[in-house]
Amino acid sequence: TPTNTPTPTDTPPPTCSEQVANGGFEYDADWTMPTTASTARYSATYAHSGQRSVKIGLVPLPSANIPFSFRPERSLLGETAPLGASYSSSYQTINLPDGSESITLDFWYLPGTEDTSGDFQRVALLKPGTYSMVKELMRVLEDDGVWKHATFDLTQYAGRNLVLYFNVYNDSTGASGRTWMYVDDASVIACPADAATPTPTPSPTPTTEPTATATPTATPTTPPSSPIVRVGGGTVTPGDSITVPVTMENIPGDGVGAATFEVRYDPSVLSPSSCNADPDNLFDFAQCNIDFDNDGINPDSVRVTLVSTAGVPGTRPLANITFDATGAPGDSSLMDLILSTFTDPDGQTIAATVIDDTVTLTSEAGGNGDVNCDGQVNSVDGMFIMQYDVGLRAASDQCPPPAGTLYLANCDVSDDGQCNAVDALFILQCDVGIPNTLCPATTVSQALTALSDTVAERPDRLRALEANAQLGVDVHVLFPDGQVTVPIYTNILSDNLGAATVQLHYDPQILRPVTCTADPDNDFDFGLCNTDFDNDGIGTDAVKLNAISTAGFSGVTRLAEITFQAIGPDGSASNLELVADTFANTSGIPLDLSIQDGKALIYSQRLFLPAQR
Repeated sequence: TPTNTPTPTDTPPPTCSEQVANGGFEYDADWTMPTTASTARYSATYAHSGQRSVKIGLVPLPSANIPFSFRPERSLLGETAPLGASYSSSYQTINLPDGSESITLDFWYLPGTEDTSGDFQRVALLKPGTYSMVKELMRVLEDDGVWKHATFDLTQYAGRNLVLYFNVYNDSTGASGRTWMYVDDASVIACPADAATPTPTPSPTPTTEPTATATPTATPTTPPSSPIVRVGGGTVTPGDSITVPVTMENIPGDGVGAATFEVRYDPSVLSPSSCNADPDNLFDFAQCNIDFDNDGINPDSVRVTLVSTAGVPGTRPLANITFDATGAPGDSSLMDLILSTFTDPDGQTIAATVIDDTVTLTSEAGGNGDVNCDGQVNSVDGMFIMQYDVGLRAASDQCPPPAGTLYLANCDVSDDGQCNAVDALFILQCDVGIPNTLCPATTVSQALTALSDTVAERPDRLRALEANAQLGVDVHVLFPDGQVTVPIYTNILSDNLGAATVQLHYDPQILRPVTCTADPDNDFDFGLCNTDFDNDGIGTDAVKLNAISTAGFSGVTRLAEITFQAIGPDGSASNLELVADTFANTSGIPLDLSIQDGKALIYSQRLFLPAQR
């Protein structure tokens, strides 16, 4: 009987892969376009292929259509433009696969300008999260008026996530001297060795009218179970020092037997002063060299070697490196982590994702206000700060911050060493065009009434009859198991109230807060309550609230109404003690404040007590 011989099946060669989503801009997704006076938009006016491209910058328009920003704009890189200038950008985060033999960026652009200097058209690679510069690929001022082709080799960045950033800067938003560019067919092709080139897939045709919806692009993340080696970063003032940790995470099995890595930095910005390898003393051998030279020119790396015969698993610190900030404000240095050896005790390589970071030098004692790290400073940042101020949002040293947190380093825009409602006030003032120290007045027409230059120093609980503001609660009586609503009153006798953060302490054995309404009279721009605040670290025993008026409030109003449930026995009582964490005018200057506390009495027989406010 004849035997069928199986026919050998050829293994298909590996294929190249596209790393840019919606590179033809044919539908409204995948690209983030921050809102500015020159917001980038999807456009059907010009297209290199398909039906659409993205328009970045300001195209010529009649003078009646001149946009204007009432506060200085910042680029995604953190660059601050003069008032009246504008950044326009479109970007997305891309993954550059590790092990790629070639990675090529390819796009078409149609540039135009009416200017001769000052403006520019730019393409760059940025670091996700911090949005610091990795590589400026193109910076031109061109007026060709035709589609031009550009390609760049990105192979050296294999194994990293980067932000692909298209950007146009206009030094004026006036009707003349404008600069713009259209971008289309953006592509990043990553090819492994012996790869077959993929057949391009036509971009889908839009079925709806193009809109300028800016859809945030999530930064790709590594699965929690994957081994990671990361270096930290942050901000530091010139002349000060910063300690940068190097950590390993999610190391399985026997763990790490041998590790050798370098942290490369810019020697014109930072100078290493010390290195503590293996701070937990888990390895058998640990050594640092803070004077390592990786390019034969001058020391520009810190090199660390670790050895353990038994292995070190899990999530552990590998080294803490301290740098002196020797550069100028605005300088930054990539913390470039190079992992040359990373094996288990048997010498088998542990495949780990390497995550870099950036150290930025700043002259500011506080932050820039962008606490959610989206490249903008607006009411969202003010809201996050107010949530943080009453304990509804936690602090983080990561940028972008994890869900439920804010990036604390960027919060203190008032430079008073705290993150509180004053910082939110300054941000919201800037957002509506009211000048302050964060956004000083230049051509902005709005101006605040001049306030007194001298304000008396205020203790936390000043009870002076000459105070220019009053804060108080009354004495209240409620039945056992009953409820009572307690208003918190304020009377601004002179000056104005711009930002307030107040706690109402009570006895949790006697009362339980049920609801809280901030600003029930709607006299403020924003108010927030937290009925589950813990002021002493033991348990919930306070209600914390805040309120902001960007223009300032004067007169009598209720900051909040809090409803309490009686849980104590008949005849018991709880003090209602007010604490004013922040009580400031629209310039952030604390008000002289008189505080009147109250009391809640649980009594089965109705009493009639005079109000004491």
